[in-house]
Amino acid sequence: ELEEVVVVSRLEDPQVETAEMGAAKISARQLRATPVIFGEPDIIKTLQHQAGVAEGTEGLAGMHVHGGETDQNLYMLDNVPIYQVNHLAGLFSAFNTDMIRYADFFKTSFPAKYDGRLSSFTDVRLRDGDTDGHHGSARLGLTSGAFSIGGPLGDNTTYAAGIRRSWLDVLTVPLMALANAHEEDEKIDIHYYFMDLN
Repeated sequence: ELEEVVVVSRLEDPQVETAEMGAAKISARQLRATPVIFGEPDIIKTLQHQAGVAEGTEGLAGMHVHGGETDQNLYMLDNVPIYQVNHLAGLFSAFNTDMIRYADFFKTSFPAKYDGRLSSFTDVRLRDGDTDGHHGSARLGLTSGAFSIGGPLGDNTTYAAGIRRSWLDVLTVPLMALANAHEEDEKIDIHYYFMDLN
């Protein structure tokens, strides 16, 4: 008599795990591997590479899903709706990708509890602290820098924190000096930057 043989296989592609049409799970690894503008990882730019998604104006953060407008997309960050998803007129995403664990993206047939939008739903989840030890990372880009830390706080609690700041205000100082060199009456003074805390 032959013994029973059990064959077990594991699916490596998260897109094959469910039968949901038009759904994709974007991992932190995929975010870091996507080509980006100014060296700044961006969840919106990563989603623009999905089938059925077209970017709006080139280089900006808007996306058109199945022909819909950019305001017909719903974004949530840990179950909180996000209404302004970009900085500097769409050049930078408002999501600090160093703190993202994953994002679920639904182009069609998204859950009914996420109503109010016609085109898509993006559910972004922040990463948790690490129970194994304290970790930190830093990133410097052409227009911004970021720092994140995480680790355990006792036996059953963890922490994760991140900060991102642009230095667009520093980069514009020489340009403003040139613009103001010939103006006596009206001086141009622009100090724009953004900062995210998670």
